[in-house]
Amino acid sequence: MAIFQPRDGPREVKEKVAQLSAQGQADLLLADGEPAIGKLRLAGLYDDRQEGYFMMRVRIPGGRLSWRQADVIGQVAQEFARRPDSEHQAPERFLELTTRQDVQVHWMRLEYMAEVWRRFDQAGITTLQACGDTARNITGCPVAGIDPYEALDVYPLVSQLTRLVLDDPEYGAFLPRKFKAGITGCRDDCILARINDLAFSPARSGGATGFNVWIGGGLSDYPRLASDIGLFVTPEQVLPAFQAVILVFKEFGDYDNKAVNRFRGLVEKMGPSVVRAEMQKRAPYPFQTAGEPFAEVARHDHIGVHPQKQPGLSYVGLAVPVGRMQGEELREAARLARDSGDGDLRLTPRQDLVLSGVSESNLSSLLSTPLLERYSPDPLPFSRAVVACTSAPFCKFGIYNMKEQGVEMARTLDEALGREPIGPIRLHMSGCKASCAQIQIADIGLRASLARDEEGYREAFDVAVGGDLAEGRLARWLALEVPAAQVRRGVQGLVATYRSQHTAEETFGHFLLRTDPAQVRQYFQPGGAA
Repeated sequence: MAIFQPRDGPREVKEKVAQLSAQGQADLLLADGEPAIGKLRLAGLYDDRQEGYFMMRVRIPGGRLSWRQADVIGQVAQEFARRPDSEHQAPERFLELTTRQDVQVHWMRLEYMAEVWRRFDQAGITTLQACGDTARNITGCPVAGIDPYEALDVYPLVSQLTRLVLDDPEYGAFLPRKFKAGITGCRDDCILARINDLAFSPARSGGATGFNVWIGGGLSDYPRLASDIGLFVTPEQVLPAFQAVILVFKEFGDYDNKAVNRFRGLVEKMGPSVVRAEMQKRAPYPFQTAGEPFAEVARHDHIGVHPQKQPGLSYVGLAVPVGRMQGEELREAARLARDSGDGDLRLTPRQDLVLSGVSESNLSSLLSTPLLERYSPDPLPFSRAVVACTSAPFCKFGIYNMKEQGVEMARTLDEALGREPIGPIRLHMSGCKASCAQIQIADIGLRASLARDEEGYREAFDVAVGGDLAEGRLARWLALEVPAAQVRRGVQGLVATYRSQHTAEETFGHFLLRTDPAQVRQYFQPGGAA
């Protein structure tokens, strides 16, 4: 008899797993085969490459954690994320900060979950609907409520949307495909609105401050930038607008054809204006036309020491290259948040970490702590630039280890190019074609590939350049199957040329735009510029 029933939602799945785990019968879930493995995703468990082990994804709405919650997650990574002796080459007791403000922990076994969820429940955190065909973690500006430039503090809205999708499975769990939404009140698009299925960005209309609505964005095999559907909503109208979009997706979406049934495919097929009209039929208020967007703030990320809107306080953004930390390091960050800040930690969509509410009297001592030597608020350029997906040895689709490749490439480039400023730059690295690392919106996007010569296959990258969401531009593929060593030389040579030739105030992205693609391509060819 099957353990899970078709209409079992996330809470039912969690309860059954916890019960079997506490009874020492978790192996029954694995014996139930692929249907059970698929159901586990509703509870935030995704099967890794290692048989019998899972990646656990913790849902962090808006990226905000209390120090107690961060301490519990770090403790779980320390205590449970242990590799077997036979896997001695793979890292252990670590966690990953993701581009959707989640936390991921590998090496989890089903027999651990009753105890892990007990601790999470006590701390007020959850893994529900963090994976699978669900409404995923609602992203928001990581410095909501403290950013002096923000138009609105959106964290209450993030919390409201999160309660909806977790409390009502009809809006959160039983969807045709995964659904990603974000909302921001800041003015630098840190949630990357145009690669979300649904996004709300700050705008003004008739003296009211609210949001313009974007639909149908996403990357991977068929990338599409979200459409501005000419709709302004007030903060009170955000929830029903979200509900309307979900209802349209459920009615018109394809539950069977997994390869092409993301919401962006539906928007492309129906057309943004038709989707807007269908949303209006399901909304309890008349739609009004889009408002005037707030002027953007020129801020690439949240790294560094920045003044808060609260007098005398600062937030400190720490660069966490490729988003990977040891469990004990997150616990140390939690201690610093408690002792030097306001007790909160905030995760960013660039896999970084922010400590908030740091007083002037605590700032100097915080900046001198050993953890901030490793995860610096003043990092070298490529340590700041790099984003990488999980990849091998854990992800079933990853060709090789992009986390280690990313750290090594950043180190190599920083050593070669030094601290001389190069302006904002985004170097994104993906272990497969799925674009979890968002390579199509990077200045330089690297996708794992293989090159073949007379000696066999060797590590290589497909290279894309010139992505810029602010200008509505996806990166263009420049070269395929470039050997890894040549890629490092090519990136180094290209950035060095930018430093020597760019005009005043010209960004790396604009330099790429005005440079002949054939000239850029030469850097990634054998014998090319270095």
